[in-house]
Amino acid sequence: MIFKKKTEDFARLVQIKNLPILILDETFNYAFKNNKTNKMAAIEEELRALLKEQGGLNSEYDKLIKTKKIRLSKILNLSGEIDESDSNETIKKMGTNQELVEHINGKLDEIQKRREILPELIEKKNYELFSEAVKMSYNNIAELHLKVKTLEPEVQKLKEKLKEKMSEKDKADSEYKERSLFLRTFIGLEGIEILNERYGKAIK
Repeated sequence: MIFKKKTEDFARLVQIKNLPILILDETFNYAFKNNKTNKMAAIEEELRALLKEQGGLNSEYDKLIKTKKIRLSKILNLSGEIDESDSNETIKKMGTNQELVEHINGKLDEIQKRREILPELIEKKNYELFSEAVKMSYNNIAELHLKVKTLEPEVQKLKEKLKEKMSEKDKADSEYKERSLFLRTFIGLEGIEILNERYGKAIK
């Protein structure tokens, strides 16, 4: 295809600033709602999975921050209790909360590392989808335009034929109503039935 060699350098040929997330973009979804390559569909699924992961991690991170604050508050309160009474149970609770905070910190670090690389992964996958969409569109658009131009004369002929047939139908319908009105007015339904029986027509 005409665009095949150029796609290798596509990232350098076409630079798009602030490219939206395509699967969330109305123009993209409208353009490819009925027709997309298998590769595009596969990339979309990968991109959707990354976005879902990002949303899940952000939600989990926020929940862990809230939990950490609660645990730190409990540690602070327990510290006051230890000052007042050197209770083994209080010390044990404090140790448990400290362990939980340490566990949460480890989990937060793990999530944060993944959160930091996800935007780049999403951007790369989004641009991969964009590249495939442009390649498909560019390769097909000339062929589609030629098809439209080729079909236009045929469509025009069909429109003219339809217009002619509609005119014939309207004329026949008008004459039918005129004759029907005449017969029903002067001989009635009973007279029409007599004529139907005599001449074998099914006039109504």
